[in-house]
Amino acid sequence: MERSNLALLLALLFFFAKDISAQVNRYVVYFPDKKDSPYSVEQPGDYLSQKAIDRRVKSGYQITEEDFPVNPNYLDSLVKYNAKPYYTSRWFNAAIVQVDQGIIDELEGKSFTAGVEYVAPGIQYSENPSAPNTSYVANDPSGSGTSAPQLNMISVNSMHDDGYTGEGLWVAVLDAGFSGANESAVFKDLFEEGRIIDTEDFVSRGKDVFKYVDHGTKVLSCLAANYNDQVVGAGYGVSVSLYVTGDDEQFSDEFRIEEFNWVLAAEKADSAGVDIISSSLGYNTFEDPSMDYTTAQLDGNTAVVTIGAEKASERGILVVSSAGNSGNDPWELVTFPADGSNVLSVGGVDLSKNRSSFSSLGPTADNRIKPDVSALATGTVVVSGSGSIVQNNGTSFSCPLITGLAAGLWQAMPALTNLELKDLIINSASQANNPDNSLGYGIPNYNVAVGKVLSVRQENPANLSIFPNPVSGDRVQLKSSVMSESQDMVIQIYNTYGMVVVSEQRHEANLSEGIEIDLTGLTKGLYILSIIGQGNYNGIKLLKF
Repeated sequence: MERSNLALLLALLFFFAKDISAQVNRYVVYFPDKKDSPYSVEQPGDYLSQKAIDRRVKSGYQITEEDFPVNPNYLDSLVKYNAKPYYTSRWFNAAIVQVDQGIIDELEGKSFTAGVEYVAPGIQYSENPSAPNTSYVANDPSGSGTSAPQLNMISVNSMHDDGYTGEGLWVAVLDAGFSGANESAVFKDLFEEGRIIDTEDFVSRGKDVFKYVDHGTKVLSCLAANYNDQVVGAGYGVSVSLYVTGDDEQFSDEFRIEEFNWVLAAEKADSAGVDIISSSLGYNTFEDPSMDYTTAQLDGNTAVVTIGAEKASERGILVVSSAGNSGNDPWELVTFPADGSNVLSVGGVDLSKNRSSFSSLGPTADNRIKPDVSALATGTVVVSGSGSIVQNNGTSFSCPLITGLAAGLWQAMPALTNLELKDLIINSASQANNPDNSLGYGIPNYNVAVGKVLSVRQENPANLSIFPNPVSGDRVQLKSSVMSESQDMVIQIYNTYGMVVVSEQRHEANLSEGIEIDLTGLTKGLYILSIIGQGNYNGIKLLKF
């Protein structure tokens, strides 16, 4: 009897030992280089879209081998060791695998690997990735509330009146799920106009993102909703890519894999040609304490997700990130990637423009001001996955408001680079001359931003008017109700960089009768009209859309 019990115990111990050794986890396998790559700097079209290439040219970024995909030969070597690469990272020159420890032991030290990092426990990646979810039902939302206060706080209402809604801009929204977004009328325009360009679930692999949690749905409503003038997103004209990178329905029990999911999404957004990344996710500590960061590492170049955000910014993408909701926690400071130097990090205020108590503070470890700017985060009107118009708290919602503002400003001033746009938004904010680590540079303002770019007087003593304005065609009429005498004059139109794009000399022109101006050749954008004559008049805003 005792011998049989011993045998049973040994068998059980063997079984559990075998089970532990066969535990499948997720790892990042790094490669040593990109030598003998089939890709080249001379042919970037093999791995980047034309939009991505154009963005790099505009921002002055030189394509390097860091932009190359991982060398296929290294991936083939992984497969030979039964380590299937589920995802690859160009910027980190790595692959993510889902294998047991025995295979990892075999990979470590091989000539084709430069290191292996454990990033999450268990099996997560599906061998049968989900297909795109193309179903859409335009259910009207329930509940009351209006988004007007959160838009008016940053003068986005004026931006919309000027005809700027972010149209033509492409935003990648990185979040933990967009449950119910495909069942709400607030997103009708996005679906029916085909402005959801791409979807990807980096957590489980697949294309269906309308599941998990509705956090991303609420975020998206602050950016791109458009429902009966009641719930309107700050940049409701944008096109979007929706990427699930957060790996937990309750925003807890996080592991380092989420940072790599973020980077993978950013890389996909980059290569496709996305203009803006909007991320309402932040990281500092994890379920596995060995993965935790310290506040001393808030230096803008340590955390995986921050490094990824900075690489996206280098390539001309404007990265907008929530500052975090750690203001009342022991951590207190902004979370990663909001510490990035080039990341536009967004804190939160209430309707009285006082800091939301939960909004994360600065400075960074290297003593930089953070957050950069702030917007409404207490009582922000959002649309839930169940279709309810509700108020929620969090810098998760101030972030997409600033993203929408950025999209509208970029539509108006397309010649700006991402960093010029970031600086413009910061310098338009309410405490730009006296920033602090509570609200950053303050609450941005569309009207102030436009005024700073134009840098001209806005007075109009001649009572000049332009009709139509905004204009979609190539002809406008300039009139004055007080200048009745004919005179010689020069009519000049400037772009937002102060360059003269139209200059016409008129002889004996009578503005009281109206003068037609030819705008043929002018692209969409914001312009300023001036008259040089017996009296010089500047500052007449002209919008072409």
